Amino acid sequence: MKETYPYADANRDGSITQEDVDIVEKIINREECKIFYVDGNDDVKSVNFPVDHFLIAGSMVHPVIGALDVANNAVGRAGKSSSLDDKLCAPTIGLTQIGSRPWNIDMSLVSTLETQPTAVITLYSSSYDAVVTAVDGALDCIRVNTEAGDKTLNAYLLLGVLLGAQERANEIVEFYDKYSNDIKGKLKTISDEKRITTISLYSYSMCGTEYYLTKNTEAAGGVNLSDFSDSNTKTCKDAEWHLNNKYQAEYLFEYTSWGFTALSTKNELAEAYDYYGQWFTKMDGYKNGKYVCINKDLPDIIRITYVASILYPELFGTDYGDKANQEFIDKFFGYLNENAPDKKYDVTSDGTWVITYKMAHGTDKPPV
Repeated sequence: MKETYPYADANRDGSITQEDVDIVEKIINREECKIFYVDGNDDVKSVNFPVDHFLIAGSMVHPVIGALDVANNAVGRAGKSSSLDDKLCAPTIGLTQIGSRPWNIDMSLVSTLETQPTAVITLYSSSYDAVVTAVDGALDCIRVNTEAGDKTLNAYLLLGVLLGAQERANEIVEFYDKYSNDIKGKLKTISDEKRITTISLYSYSMCGTEYYLTKNTEAAGGVNLSDFSDSNTKTCKDAEWHLNNKYQAEYLFEYTSWGFTALSTKNELAEAYDYYGQWFTKMDGYKNGKYVCINKDLPDIIRITYVASILYPELFGTDYGDKANQEFIDKFFGYLNENAPDKKYDVTSDGTWVITYKMAHGTDKPPV
């Protein structure tokens, strides 16, 4: 039984007994108990359930809490990052600050909060190891991955259970499934020989075959030309190897992290576009003006819809990404319109999430 249904061993004592059934019943009834779960690093951790009040430590935790509509249970946040939009993150960005940076927590400040938290929700990457060190066991540290496919959905579902937002989490998963299935269905109509070749990039590096951003591009119908999987990415900075003919894809997709916010001024667009683009100026995709920057901090299903609309506009329409992005915001960030009913948040006019060469420099493609 334990081998067939490993998660049925709710208390992880090596056997499945009535005690496991009792724990599951407590979870259903939202009664106090200890829950074991798999976090964003695939580590098994425990947390005291339910989580009624919590801290936020990590910029990209804010939009997840906003989408789940549980901001009222957040009682403090680590330092504000400039990569958060005051409108999009309105419910949490004004929380009491309990640390100077997004990955810093000052427990002496936490102790002064009127409502004491039992947990801190933070991110999976090593930058946030400092959060675990700071709380030193005084709070449960719930580490989530908000970037990569199934792990993103796991984060929503996990937090949905812990924070009492299961229905909302299920709605988010249904949104992902809807667009994922729509994309898969439309891509079936394209023959293999008509698929467009792509390279996925992050920072000044090329993404390997197993990197989650490569998987985003492939999910949108791109044929990935990178051929290494021994590491997540391979740097192109100060190197010539990436100019090899086998990497000359028709489209280059640079996934750049500029936060859960939209750039607005032309200077911002050009700066973001050129900062990493300089390493790929000799590649065909760049020379043809088919080097596109995508905001990595968008929900990954939205990243995929934008890439799909760029690769196959005749199939998806050029506004497919904008429509999906707008629907996601309208559905899960309703407070934007509640706070400003006379001016609906518009993803096409309130900022920029995707940058093309023409947007950055005013022409279709760079001079050869």
